[in-house]
Amino acid sequence: RQDAAAALGLIDELLRDKEPPSQLLGLIAAQYRTFLQVKNLLEDGHAPGRIPSMLKKHPFAVDKACKGVRRLTVADLEYYMQLLNKTDMALKTTGQSQQTLLEILIAGLCQKPEIAN
Repeated sequence: RQDAAAALGLIDELLRDKEPPSQLLGLIAAQYRTFLQVKNLLEDGHAPGRIPSMLKKHPFAVDKACKGVRRLTVADLEYYMQLLNKTDMALKTTGQSQQTLLEILIAGLCQKPEIAN
């Protein structure tokens, strides 16, 4: 989350390699959905070892998500999901530069929500 420059560089590289922006957004959104699901289950008291079977996801992916959500709140993750949804709508409806929209998204995802507002 913290390395915005690296994330922006990766997005730029993927776009130069002709990766569709909608697919990039989909991959990012899927990761944040997993984060939110894992965080909710952890806060509900579920053991991390049981979460992969509950979500039907590979244990490695859930372990990474468990580590990724340690410093995030459910409210943080819900805010990031709103950013993802807004970016999705903007990609589909505004005609703005897709690269710019993804860069704005990445910048938003690299900030704590209270800083972003």
